Amino acid sequence: MSFSALFAMWKLVLPKLRHDQLELYTRTVQPLHLLTPATRASLVIGQAMSAGVRAVFQVLVIVPIALLVGVRFYPNPGYFSTDLGVIFLSSEGFAVLSMLAVSFLKTRERFMGIGQTLTFPLFLRATPFALWL
Repeated sequence: MSFSALFAMWKLVLPKLRHDQLELYTRTVQPLHLLTPATRASLVIGQAMSAGVRAVFQVLVIVPIALLVGVRFYPNPGYFSTDLGVIFLSSEGFAVLSMLAVSFLKTRERFMGIGQTLTFPLFLRATPFALWL
C-alpha cells in the first residue's frame, strides 16, 4: 500500500473518527495486519493466545482481591494450575469462535449485531436486573 493510498484512506475515514475514537485504533491496525507477511493461521493463533494471556492476567488480579474480601479457596496448587489451564483454553476457544463468526459475517456492524443479540438475553437474566424489576 502506498503512502498516497493511506493518505486517501485517512481523508475519507477521518470525519467518521471524530465520533468514535476507538475506531481510530481499529482502522489503523487493521491495514497493518493485511500488510504483514504472516499467514492467516498465525494471525488467528496469535489472537487466540493473546485472549488466553489476558484471561490469565485477569485471574491473577481477581484471585487476590477475592482472598482479601474473604472468599475461601482450597490451597492446592494443582487445582489452581488446572483452573488456569481451563480458563486459558476456554478463552482461546471463545476467541477462535469469535474470529470464525467474523470471517462469515464480513462486516463489523453485522458482527456487533450478533454479539448484542447473544448478550442481551444474558443481561436480562442477570440477578441485579431481575431484582430491579
